[in-house]
Amino acid sequence: MARPLRIQYPNAWYHVTCRGNARSPIFRGDSDRYKFLALLEESSLNFNVEVHCYCLMNNHFHLLVKTPLANLDRFMHRFNTAYIVFFNWYHKRCGHLYQGRYKAILVEETNHLLELTRYIHLNPIRIKSRTKISLQEKVNFLKTYRWSSYQSYAYSRINRDTFLRQDTILSMIGGKAADIKVRKRRYRDFVLRGLEKDIRTPHADKKANSILGSEDFINWVYSSFSHKFSGENEYSKISELSPSLSIKAIIDVVSSGFKIQPDALKKKYMRTGGGREAAIEFACRYLRGRQSLSEIGKLFNLSAAGVILSRDRLKNKLAENSALRHKFERIEKKIISMLK
Repeated sequence: MARPLRIQYPNAWYHVTCRGNARSPIFRGDSDRYKFLALLEESSLNFNVEVHCYCLMNNHFHLLVKTPLANLDRFMHRFNTAYIVFFNWYHKRCGHLYQGRYKAILVEETNHLLELTRYIHLNPIRIKSRTKISLQEKVNFLKTYRWSSYQSYAYSRINRDTFLRQDTILSMIGGKAADIKVRKRRYRDFVLRGLEKDIRTPHADKKANSILGSEDFINWVYSSFSHKFSGENEYSKISELSPSLSIKAIIDVVSSGFKIQPDALKKKYMRTGGGREAAIEFACRYLRGRQSLSEIGKLFNLSAAGVILSRDRLKNKLAENSALRHKFERIEKKIISMLK
């Protein structure tokens, strides 16, 4: 039997699931779940993977992620390994925790994503013991279920998970971007409508057991990747298109965008109007799959801790300075275009 399909390219979206071995629990208590989310945050930062949705169940988990660096395999290997090591140590056990490799469905960036988040967020009330409870009980249960991203999406006062990206999904629900309360209320109504009637699972439309999207998207995937391999199964051997970008390319694009000399971005105390921090951030985002934080730090005469502090400073500057944020976004679009 062919191994599960692994198509990887910059900014691809995936619905990722992983089940416990022999359907055994992968969480024995809340301490496990807290550690799982902490490792998810750490791994998503280290590999520049965007986490847009998640749900933790007793014996499996769901993630909706976007991979700017085409590095799903590396991210999931590191993340799953880290949690398995913790779980086995904490519970004084050994052996497999998960049932084989994780499953990943490639998803087109359309309303399929919106439907998928509803499917993921409704998982806690789909288990047999909760299918017979009343509608209001289901609504209340979802509202209080701690171990999914639903609370952060549906209620404006709740945003515990700092690593969670909500903007893309909430933009699909309509309403003005500035009115986050309206968008969250609309999203909550959208999810709860799934309780009132049987919603067709989005996975019913998937192709080759691993792709969810329109016929045009399926054709694009096949035409873009199948030429690299040959075999009887036209989908089973499709593989990846990895991004390739040098630090010089990043420095050149950033220096051009900020209208400063490239060497200035590497000097520790040079005033660059946010350009140095932007260059460090882009290096982390688009070189991180191949270089550690320490290696990236050396490129800018910083330690790994200095890289982290620089990223924190930039995050604050982007939140406070709209002109800098727009410039940063324009430069990132140029960098992404170089990856394609």
